[in-house]
Amino acid sequence: MNIVVTDNRISNKAKEALLSHGFEIVALPSFAKLSEPVSAHPDMLLFILDNFLFTDTQYYYIAKNAIDYICKSSGLKLILCDTDISSHYPLDIPFNILKCGNTLFCKSGSTAKEILDTAIIQGYDIVDVSQGYTKCSVCKVSDKAIITADMGIAISAREHGIDVLTISAGNVILPPYKYGFIGGSSGLYDNCLYFCGNITLHPDYETINSFCKKHNAKIASLSDEPLTDVGTLMFL
Repeated sequence: MNIVVTDNRISNKAKEALLSHGFEIVALPSFAKLSEPVSAHPDMLLFILDNFLFTDTQYYYIAKNAIDYICKSSGLKLILCDTDISSHYPLDIPFNILKCGNTLFCKSGSTAKEILDTAIIQGYDIVDVSQGYTKCSVCKVSDKAIITADMGIAISAREHGIDVLTISAGNVILPPYKYGFIGGSSGLYDNCLYFCGNITLHPDYETINSFCKKHNAKIASLSDEPLTDVGTLMFL
């Protein structure tokens, strides 16, 4: 059974849908150093690069059971990062990185040093962007195609040969914030883009659907609820 790593607070409808699609859910516990609404978001707590899983040293001892299970089930090697993570931006984004093929997009000055060092050794290109919530902001359709409302990321991605669909900001909930991000509401597995909520409710749905078809990706809504930023559905 394939694993999906999620915030422990995703809706019961989304959980049931993931199980019906054949996924085993590993729900992350919250980390009090982060703001409560995002304190269990996978894209704020973990990053996977090749055979390595990165997380904060202090968080590991809170989420040891879940992280050890992820590593054991997937064969990933754990690398603990000594970050100064906190709820204050940009100290909350050491793991919030978008990987597209051989390129990592991130606010590099705030990215965990252990990730950057490993990426350089592994031969990745690191592209610095001003948007620290890089992964949250991007719905990855393939290594060569993304969806985002962030113009800075869109420009950088296009400069690196990635096809970009720009959409309107908002239309994704993340209480109590004004809105969440499209990337945080989604996750890609086996050419299928899963959304936590109903993607057809998004005002740009028809354009999103056409863009996904262009890149041979299917779409699946996990519930009839509004799109919800859950910190990315992290499929293994």
